[in-house]
Amino acid sequence: MEVFMKRILAGLAVCAMTVLYGCGGGGTAAQSTVSGTASQGAALASGTTVTLTDAKGATKTAKVGANGAFSVVVDGLTAPFLLNAGTYYSFAAAPGTTNINPLTNLSMQLAEGTATVTTTLPTNFTTQFAAVVVSLKAALSGLYPASVTASTDFLNGNISIGSGVDKVFDNATITAPDTNGNYAISISGQTVVSGTTSSGTVTATPNATAISTATASVFPIAFTSSMFSGKTTTNPTTWNGSVALNTKVWHADGTWTQMTSLNGSAVGTGSGTWSINSSGQLIFTTTAATYTTTLNSPTTVTLVSYTSTGLTVFGDGVQMVFTYASGSAPVFTSAMLSGKTFSAHGVRADGSTFSATVTYNADGTITGMTDGHWSINQAGNLVFSYTPTGGGTETDTLAIVSTSGIQGTAGYAIYCSGSYIELGGLYPGETGNYTVTVALQ
Repeated sequence: MEVFMKRILAGLAVCAMTVLYGCGGGGTAAQSTVSGTASQGAALASGTTVTLTDAKGATKTAKVGANGAFSVVVDGLTAPFLLNAGTYYSFAAAPGTTNINPLTNLSMQLAEGTATVTTTLPTNFTTQFAAVVVSLKAALSGLYPASVTASTDFLNGNISIGSGVDKVFDNATITAPDTNGNYAISISGQTVVSGTTSSGTVTATPNATAISTATASVFPIAFTSSMFSGKTTTNPTTWNGSVALNTKVWHADGTWTQMTSLNGSAVGTGSGTWSINSSGQLIFTTTAATYTTTLNSPTTVTLVSYTSTGLTVFGDGVQMVFTYASGSAPVFTSAMLSGKTFSAHGVRADGSTFSATVTYNADGTITGMTDGHWSINQAGNLVFSYTPTGGGTETDTLAIVSTSGIQGTAGYAIYCSGSYIELGGLYPGETGNYTVTVALQ
């Protein structure tokens, strides 16, 4: 029995050795590393020394490589680790991905409570540093629009040079904590985050207005030729009960052609040129004018040089729709018009000119229009009626499409900053288009 047990134990030992090392030879255990990206808006220069200091004061070094990448083997060292590259410091609680950049450096300063980073860290530093990083990430989160897909994690993310959080480094100015513990992060001269560090407690307060401005500056969303080249866009409008549709094809050679239909029947064609400028704006010309559009978000486009078409929508890089739909647009109020006088002037299709002065009286009448009356309906539309020269009664309804666009049942209108109304389009009884500008006197 004793011999049998010895053989069993020997067999188990062989099986264990086979599991650990495999059959027919040995293996090499993977090395533990602290790796990441050292950057400041651009990668730190290739060859920059990265120094890692462990919890017992032992050090190891490595060199920054292409695109700011570095890796330090930490086998035999004791976590946590202090990292330094150039003028920037960082902190790794354990092996893995840890970056070195201006925000990791600020996090070190705030966790230590001083502008000067030291290699002698307090016993609770790991907890303090982690709390600072969480606070800064939360305060800066509003900087990144949905279009940003690169990493925004300045400490443990896979940073891509020139994108995501690294693009913030390009534009940010960091003010280290002063003797009172006050610090700030600024972009384009505006403070986006500020706070204090005191007795291990750190605050980080975002400035929503400055962040909104900074986002537009740091992460402008641009049109690209591929969004348009070979694609078709539509421009549907409802006008006096009729549905007009402009279908435009953006050709790869920089020209566009358009077919206009009314209630499904073709009524005209058009053509022009288009291009994308260095600012990522769409420039397109017609026989009447040149238009410049800026992409504000993946779904919204603002017409910069011509606003009467209202809202423009860009969907999925395939179709751009110019629409007059109001939806959640602002509404008229009595205060915009009551007691105010407007002057109207324009040129009719036959070349004749006209001018008029109207006053929207507080009692709901309109001076300057025969039998003129006005009101604001429940939908926030301006409704006015009058007796035209040919007799009868005409009633028009205007709705604000945006702060710079109004849709009317008889054409369209522009209402800007409560100061003037601009009407245009084909009105009942007219044989062509004319423009009316109604300016506040």
